[in-house]
Amino acid sequence: CCIENDSSSIKCSACQQWKCDNKEGSSRLRSCTTKSGDEDPPLDRHSLALKHKEEADKLSHKCLSIACCGILAGMVRRDPMRLFAEPVKKDVAEYHKVIKDPIDFSKIREKIVASEYSSLGAFINDARQLCINACIFNAADTLYATTAKEIFDSLEIMADRAKKWIAMLKNA
Repeated sequence: CCIENDSSSIKCSACQQWKCDNKEGSSRLRSCTTKSGDEDPPLDRHSLALKHKEEADKLSHKCLSIACCGILAGMVRRDPMRLFAEPVKKDVAEYHKVIKDPIDFSKIREKIVASEYSSLGAFINDARQLCINACIFNAADTLYATTAKEIFDSLEIMADRAKKWIAMLKNA
């Protein structure tokens, strides 16, 4: 890399480290041990902390995505007839009059893939909303309501497991 001379010290333009000049006091150029492009230049503590935080945030986001996918898979397994797999059609006008915030498994899946969930709580709120919508619109003894109740009951257990798993990873 290129070395700049500044009276008693030399600065490498690639790694930005100061190199002491030789004992004779001559101003000749020296080659640096850092090869530009081969390695990242050494970072200061602040830069290392920022890099570590960025890596931790990426890991946290991956953990959140994995937890959401796992819970969604558990919910889908509890809906073998795929009652909540797709949105309610627009021609069911009564549903859209009663339910102001419709949601289904496909919409939840899209939000996971698009990284729209910033927390496990936001995901759980959508999952609960799906069950609540089904119980509000359908009579208690219908297949829709009973399936939604089963999903809702298992959702709390899956959410607690996911929270423990995420906490364990953060503390590791």
